[in-house]
Amino acid sequence: MKKTFTIFLILTGFSLAGFGQTDLHHFLIDMNETGSNQEILRASTQTADGGTLIVTGTKYISSLSVGGIVLVKFDSQGNRTWNKMISGIEGSVATERVFELADGSFILGGNAGTFGNQGFYLKTNSTGDVQFFFQIGGGLSDIQPDASDNGFIITGFTSTLATGANKACLIVKTDAAGDMLWNHIHNYTANNDHYLSARHLDDGTFIAVGYAYTVPSAIWGDGIISKYSLSGELLWTKSYTSPEKVNVFSNFKIMPDNSLLLAGFQDEFLVGTSALITMVDPTGEVLWSKTINGNFTGLSFTFANNSIYAGAGISSTTAAILKIQENGDLTWSRMFKPTEQLSALDPIFGVDAVRSLGVNADRLCFSSYRSIYKMDTSVSNSDCYARDTSFTTTSIVPEMLPINPLVSDAYNLLGPFPALTTISEMDFQKYDACDFSSSMAITASKSAKATVFPNPSHDLLTVSTEGFSSGTTYFISDQTGRKHIQGTFVGNSVTTDIHELATGVYFLHIIGKEIHVVKFLKQ
Repeated sequence: MKKTFTIFLILTGFSLAGFGQTDLHHFLIDMNETGSNQEILRASTQTADGGTLIVTGTKYISSLSVGGIVLVKFDSQGNRTWNKMISGIEGSVATERVFELADGSFILGGNAGTFGNQGFYLKTNSTGDVQFFFQIGGGLSDIQPDASDNGFIITGFTSTLATGANKACLIVKTDAAGDMLWNHIHNYTANNDHYLSARHLDDGTFIAVGYAYTVPSAIWGDGIISKYSLSGELLWTKSYTSPEKVNVFSNFKIMPDNSLLLAGFQDEFLVGTSALITMVDPTGEVLWSKTINGNFTGLSFTFANNSIYAGAGISSTTAAILKIQENGDLTWSRMFKPTEQLSALDPIFGVDAVRSLGVNADRLCFSSYRSIYKMDTSVSNSDCYARDTSFTTTSIVPEMLPINPLVSDAYNLLGPFPALTTISEMDFQKYDACDFSSSMAITASKSAKATVFPNPSHDLLTVSTEGFSSGTTYFISDQTGRKHIQGTFVGNSVTTDIHELATGVYFLHIIGKEIHVVKFLKQ
């Protein structure tokens, strides 16, 4: 049976005078014969022409017996301009990062293999055709363009004979053709250590950040900052220590005085995960540090407009965007309402992480599993924006200590993959995924139907379906995404008591091989 590769899309009508752009809220889904979903929207980036490029995880086309990752390019109005599937990558694929380069080409980095432990990076031209493809002997966390020579800086983790079973921090410098210039592996503890990002400083040195598990049995870990010379020699490393907490540095900005503004997270047992914002001087000494407490999941950071933008999951069905000042104080935070509705389409994975958060001028873009959001940087005009929320900011006093690696090593880059193939023009369809202003159905085909009555309703709500199998589940949510009632169909209809619901607008989600979301009013 042929699969349908579907994109759910909303064009809200809001536009910017400079770009003529609309807000975009896409939902990418592929329903196979059993109704399960295969692809995850792994990465996205805004493009110089005002458009957007998205990259999925593994996709398989049964009619062609091929698999790979899919690149989809949209213009500023949300119209698809091209798509390509890059096939020939062994195992499952998770793309972690994608960037548009100055010439309109794209660089991608991620992980493949049965256990996702085979890092790769590839470059395509402006229409998605592969120019080079390399794999590395370990996991890839990030790839960053290096403007000094048009090469790239790769960070991640790997294991060697020297480190044994433990994973060690990995940094790789390549030239513009993707060939390795130098690499280093450092294990700072007797446990697993990871680099998460690196940059080239104006003085020719490199800074890498990440974390080291100092006491993994107690789930304690230290954030680490390392400095390398132009030739890749380790100059120093310092660890950020807070007793009985996990500290992670995942991104950073180089300030005009060469101090570093670090963004990451701090996790405390039984307390939850907080955003962690820290300023250190050029030698790595802490100037100040603050946490923003929100019990977050899937934190992602980007630096733009003299601010820090953070994306986070709040629960398995709710996402939030935070704008943070460069002094670590919270400017605002916005909650998104449609994630509950979208998670009805994706009951396996839900919507609990924000990925590929980026800002281009006054446009903010991020992805969350199978959704892609693009809107103004205040998020105030988005149809998906539900409400403001607030989180507590706390100043903390960490300790930054010098640390020397227990193991230093190097390894040989494994080289290019075999030749890859590209397949164009899969079958896309577009549906409204975010506008729940009227009763609607979001389905993989048109064979199933659902109606609710009476609407408005006061005490009892009856749902009648056609084309759904017995055992199909349903739930009712409010406009904030909170679930209130759930159950299972026995036959083609069900009547549920809604008298305890407060007056307002609600959504009935019917989840089967066909998926419907229907709006109703509780009086």
